[in-house]
Amino acid sequence: MALFLLAACQPATFPLHDYQISTLTALDIAPGAKSYDIVAERSNLRVLAYRAGSLATLGHNHVVSSDTLQGTVYVAEPLSATTFELRLPVTGFVIDDPQERAAAGPDFSAPVDADDIEGTRSNLLGEKQLDALNWPEILLRCRGATRVAEGWVLDVDITSRGNTRRVEIPAQITIIDDELKASGAFSLRQSELGLVPFSVMMGALKVRDQIDVHFQLTAQKSPQS
Repeated sequence: MALFLLAACQPATFPLHDYQISTLTALDIAPGAKSYDIVAERSNLRVLAYRAGSLATLGHNHVVSSDTLQGTVYVAEPLSATTFELRLPVTGFVIDDPQERAAAGPDFSAPVDADDIEGTRSNLLGEKQLDALNWPEILLRCRGATRVAEGWVLDVDITSRGNTRRVEIPAQITIIDDELKASGAFSLRQSELGLVPFSVMMGALKVRDQIDVHFQLTAQKSPQS
């Protein structure tokens, strides 16, 4: 049995141009690392997007969720050498699921009708945002973990539509027998990922650039590890 906690602190981000990657190289997996495969049906990603602008009351806050995450975590010794590669198919995103909205809190209590949901999905997957036709998935790659006073933070590259952003992500992680669990939350700006936040009426009604990301992941030790 093993247990370690990653600190629940705010993420640090770095200038986008310093970390753009045009060609992805092989993930640097530490010798002897044990692999744990993500269990998609027991994992969840929730993104909270907030309305903004002088006419914000005409819009809605939105919850974008997914249970289609794929990939593998490579747990190493020392823990600072732990890495992972996770892939998030963007067409698997669900917009404003009622249960997800309820779990997100009072800022998301207002009902959203089917037309608004379809419009939000169309904008999200469209050319100015995720551009699902040309960039069907978001890639997350962990470089390793760093010890801090509160515990650990993960050094992660997030690649969306060809733009890569380096983010330090706090989390709580437990490894018990053959099962790994991770949870946490962090914030970043859509523009840092090369996305253009939705905006109409010269910005009077728009989506706030900053989004909040919450995740709960479960992974099972690979049979060959």
